[in-house]
Amino acid sequence: MVGLDLSGESLRRARSIAGRAGADIEFVQANVYDARRALAGDFDLVYTSLGVLCWLPDVRAWARVVASLLRPAGRLVLRDDHPVLQAVGDDTTHGLTLHEPYFQRTDPMTWEDEGSYIEAVDGAPAVTHPVSHQWNHGVGEILTALLDAGLVLDEVTETRYSAWCRWPELMERCPQGYRFSDPALRDRLPLQLAVVAHRPS
Repeated sequence: MVGLDLSGESLRRARSIAGRAGADIEFVQANVYDARRALAGDFDLVYTSLGVLCWLPDVRAWARVVASLLRPAGRLVLRDDHPVLQAVGDDTTHGLTLHEPYFQRTDPMTWEDEGSYIEAVDGAPAVTHPVSHQWNHGVGEILTALLDAGLVLDEVTETRYSAWCRWPELMERCPQGYRFSDPALRDRLPLQLAVVAHRPS
């Protein structure tokens, strides 16, 4: 098993967790677009976890990298925030409204935020560089990028639950993570996207 991340600090913490768990994992620091050059061999599985796609300016280039890492019959499992969730604004004063782009744009969405979804460790500030750049990618753009990279789609799932509490005033804990407290809202907005695809033999 190999873990790849851009952040050296994230990898340091990951190595610590793996060491405590007795897990034999190699960790490599690299930009995801350079993963094919940074990693040796082909893989049975590529897993892209939550909160990854929004940091990537080019989803097509990402899909080509994923395909290049898979051995024949190897699988991709993608689980991330749904692009519609990313397009809805944080301010719910007037209900849920579309505030950010749904489709990929060349220019990122940019803002400054000193907060973080993780707690500060050892008294350090949670965020030392508060300017954030993100890109959204529509479902069609993501799926077409995977198809154009030569992968075969096996499953596409949109869920009514999220891994995190985007709007504390509107959401509640559930066995899968978080969902809307109001049952009437649960069928109106997808919160996560999951895709399983494979490289043909």
